[in-house]
Amino acid sequence: MRKNTLIKAAVSAAMMLAMATPALARGIDISGELHAETRGLSLGRLTAELRHQYNDDRKDLEKKFKEEKKSLKDRLQQAQVELTAVMVSCIKPAVEKRETAIGAGFSAYTTSVNATLATRKTSLVAAWTLTDATARQTAIRAAWKAYRDSMDTARKTLRTARISAWTQFATEVKACGASVGASGESSHLIEIND
Repeated sequence: MRKNTLIKAAVSAAMMLAMATPALARGIDISGELHAETRGLSLGRLTAELRHQYNDDRKDLEKKFKEEKKSLKDRLQQAQVELTAVMVSCIKPAVEKRETAIGAGFSAYTTSVNATLATRKTSLVAAWTLTDATARQTAIRAAWKAYRDSMDTARKTLRTARISAWTQFATEVKACGASVGASGESSHLIEIND
């Protein structure tokens, strides 16, 4: 039991020394003499000073991060403000074209889903009219597989339409001499990743 206590004490002392080493290294000049500022400091006091220095450094980094974040936000807002009247009149039809294309994609998706549901209904009703259990199970599985395949195709078609609409929009905005970010639409590009 006493051996474990001694080991713990030795590990604690080694850890404290390791934490104090950078401060000691800063306090010793090339000739090996201690600077006046570190003379007479105990290990506990050095550890406390290191902790305070760490907290101060962390606060400085957090402050710099917040300042940089604000700077980036300000630059983005400034870029949005700098759109000229010509750019705005050029971007407006691009937005209209994009939204029309996305609406058409959703309309096609809805039509496809309705047709898929009607086909599934017809296939399942037909399967349940079969008297042979094996044939009925085969027909039910086939109906559900056809439904899943049709739904996958409909989703892929919708996704392709949305990506195509946003890609075309980005191309047209660039042709207007602006960026998608400056148009204020960049945060909505996530829609194509749904």
